[in-house]
Amino acid sequence: MNDEMNGHDLHHPGAEEQLLRELHEAESMIIGAVLLDADVLDTLTLEEKHFTLVKNRLIFKAMKGLQKKRLEINLVMLLEELGDDIENVGGVQFLLALANYCPTTVNIEQYEQIVLKYYELSLIKNSAHHFLNAYTPESAQGLYKALIDMHTNTITDEETKDEIIMDLYESLYMERDGLPGVSTGFESLNALTGGWKEGELIILAARPSMGKTAFAIQLAWECMREKGVSMVFSLEMSSRQIMQRLLSSITDINMMKWQNPYKYLTKDEMPRMHGAMNAVYKAKLELSQNGMITLPEIRQRIMNLKREYPTEPFLVVIDYLQLITVKERFDRHDLAIGHITKQLKGMAKEWLGD
Repeated sequence: MNDEMNGHDLHHPGAEEQLLRELHEAESMIIGAVLLDADVLDTLTLEEKHFTLVKNRLIFKAMKGLQKKRLEINLVMLLEELGDDIENVGGVQFLLALANYCPTTVNIEQYEQIVLKYYELSLIKNSAHHFLNAYTPESAQGLYKALIDMHTNTITDEETKDEIIMDLYESLYMERDGLPGVSTGFESLNALTGGWKEGELIILAARPSMGKTAFAIQLAWECMREKGVSMVFSLEMSSRQIMQRLLSSITDINMMKWQNPYKYLTKDEMPRMHGAMNAVYKAKLELSQNGMITLPEIRQRIMNLKREYPTEPFLVVIDYLQLITVKERFDRHDLAIGHITKQLKGMAKEWLGD
């Protein structure tokens, strides 16, 4: 059997030959499983591009085509859907062999993970090869993106239904002290949310000039008061303005007095401001101002700070989401926002339980 990737033969000596044999066996098992039970196709996240062998890509594409047309997936219909590509997939005999290759669909998830993992590794390998040959900032960015995508898309073991039910059952007879998450600083909001919890992406939405930034900064301060770490990305205002807003919020002193604090701060307000500055100085707060920041840059800065504080409660504030620079092209603004939200949610889940 030829080793093919993107239509080209590959030569992998040694251990990688064994890996490729296992990979091609997994691909054959997946296609055989679909021929055995067409409903399996609904459970797969695989796409045509994930298959290394050209013939397997063509067969899987034909299967997806039949599914889209809501037609039965069997050998007869598959031959018709393939049309002139029948010979390119090895003919009728190859399809008959595949149909008998998979005796059961029980292990389909394991086979899918093998195919997905090799696909991710191949992307990283190609990006690394391009970087070593080109050695440009663009090729470095491509390698970095491939590594980040693989890390973000890694599928972790999820709790089973039985484990979830048992955990919930035990919670019925176990009193929990305090909040499940970090206090928001507002009793009514704590009652509604239970505090901010790991893995959550919280979106603050309101009309302009309604106080979203001031509220978000207050939430960051409450996290620090709970011995946590807060990181504020300011994409619209400077770090100095963010700091002034935070100090004004803590002291309940009008923001306008920062225009000339020596002149406008009263004798009572001055010591309050000193105390607030001392508290913020000791707090674990990281400010980042950059009007052209990208999602990979946000992730890298969070990762660096998370490495410094691996066990503390962690809250990241981004002001505001629509100003994040997206390099991908989207036909509509809402699609770009959807992409940003999905990536940020992935980041939140990535450090869940760290």
